[in-house]
Amino acid sequence: MLPWPDRVLTSGVLQPQARLALYAPAHAALEALPVANGQRVAAGQPLLRLSSPELALREGETGARQDLLAWQSAAAGLDAASRKDWQVLNDQLAYASAEHATVGADLQRYRPLAPFAGVLVDVDPDLRPGEWLKGQEYLGSLVGAGRWQVVAYVDQDAVRRIARGDRALFLADGLAGPSLRLTVASIDRDASRTLNEPELAALFGGDVLVREKNGVLYPEQAVYRVLLDADAELPASSPAWRGRVAIAGEWEAPAWRFLRAAAGVARREAGF
Repeated sequence: MLPWPDRVLTSGVLQPQARLALYAPAHAALEALPVANGQRVAAGQPLLRLSSPELALREGETGARQDLLAWQSAAAGLDAASRKDWQVLNDQLAYASAEHATVGADLQRYRPLAPFAGVLVDVDPDLRPGEWLKGQEYLGSLVGAGRWQVVAYVDQDAVRRIARGDRALFLADGLAGPSLRLTVASIDRDASRTLNEPELAALFGGDVLVREKNGVLYPEQAVYRVLLDADAELPASSPAWRGRVAIAGEWEAPAWRFLRAAAGVARREAGF
């Protein structure tokens, strides 16, 4: 009946706090790789250049149509015979401008810029300019400078015993990776509807029981996402690691677990 200094144990994945994965859009060809693997980049710097003949053709067509309609709309005000069509031409010009802007926005996906300063890692060394890429092919990741974090999930019984600022420890699986001290940074107030870190699913060696449907993982019971900040920095080129997380939460008397379980069974049986 006395409180014991227990630990909340779960699995977690160690990853950078700022990370941007780059994937190839559909029907893309590699035009240039201005940044080498492991090279530092500044915010706003181009990461790679892709090309799409289809989008380039559409951009030329919509741009030419926009220029033609703009000239016709301007000339309509000078000619009394075509002045009656001025409003129609303006509407067509607005539609053509919106279409041209849409194509331009699509082309931006083929010219990704760094949203933050960091290091480009995981670039395939076999990539060469001129190669055609598969849709959603992984091209590399931009890792921001700064501390790393651990993403973990705890059940509804354990989430009551932890709070922001609690100490924790991360041990990589197999002790092949880093061992870091952590601090609980945030705890979701609502249970997670899906599991966005498949490596934490029980199907792949993690602790979260899930069911899979159409490629999406759904937790079998209520689990809450917990973010923990690492007390030490790791190189940007370090890989992500899965491991065990031990959180020093609130002390609890072991007997209370059995009492809560018994009360839950009694409540369910009373419903019959």
